[in-house]
Amino acid sequence: MRLLAVDEAHQLSTSCLEYLRFLHDDPHTRLAVLLLASQHRIKALRAQPALASRVTTWHDIHPLDNTEITTVLPAFHPQWRDSTPSLICELNTAWAHGNFRRWAVLTHRRASITHRTGHSPHDPSPLLKGLHPRPKKNP
Repeated sequence: MRLLAVDEAHQLSTSCLEYLRFLHDDPHTRLAVLLLASQHRIKALRAQPALASRVTTWHDIHPLDNTEITTVLPAFHPQWRDSTPSLICELNTAWAHGNFRRWAVLTHRRASITHRTGHSPHDPSPLLKGLHPRPKKNP
């Protein structure tokens, strides 16, 4: 069995979705398809008739809170293993807001700084430099 994950799946054209349906239905491909879309874009996927009879389950994935993020990040990447929970929480509150894609950006920045300087920053300022804050969404 193979897994095909498609991020931003709401942007797929009807012909692309039809092709994915063809691959899914072909017994020789043994393919599971994972379509990812943000919560406000999921309606576009749910409106596709070709998906209606093939979707096994719909899942909502919520942003990680500070408790989760301080546990997940050190396991996600070695760059965060020596970080204090307060640094991680400060970065989460200031910019990432529990969004794992944003944490990937911060991880890349931290790895670049570490490679360039020889030490990991323990101050959020160099990691946040030039990043535009995103307003927090109301629950």
